[in-house]
Amino acid sequence: MSVAMEIIKSLPLTELRRLVALKENQPQIESLMDRRDRLMEEVRMLQNQIDELIETGSDRGRRRRIGPSVKSLCIEAFRGRKGAGMTAAEAKDFILAKHPHRNNRTFYNQVFIALTRSDLFKKLKSGKFVLDEKALERTERPTGA
Repeated sequence: MSVAMEIIKSLPLTELRRLVALKENQPQIESLMDRRDRLMEEVRMLQNQIDELIETGSDRGRRRRIGPSVKSLCIEAFRGRKGAGMTAAEAKDFILAKHPHRNNRTFYNQVFIALTRSDLFKKLKSGKFVLDEKALERTERPTGA
């Protein structure tokens, strides 16, 4: 019994009160802990269902764009301003004047990428782009005829 008395003497009064409250409420605490464990298992099952739905939804693939590509809109813009070079910002503004529904946060980047990646456009030292009509004619010519 002296070991128990030593332990009791070493604990602060607040800890002793906490232990007494724990002992008095033990049945209620145990039932709440059981309920918590059941609810946590249900949460895990729900999360697994959500993850499965997300994974099956990602198998559908990307939605197909409707309307002309940005590259073809750029070609249209350059043909609309014969002989004049344009910056990517000017091409964007020209396109948006005719197709305002295409405006979004990344449209300038889309235009710039279309101009720099396509062989149909040449970048001048001034930073402007011009349409290479000869390259365009080669791509539009029917093959095998």
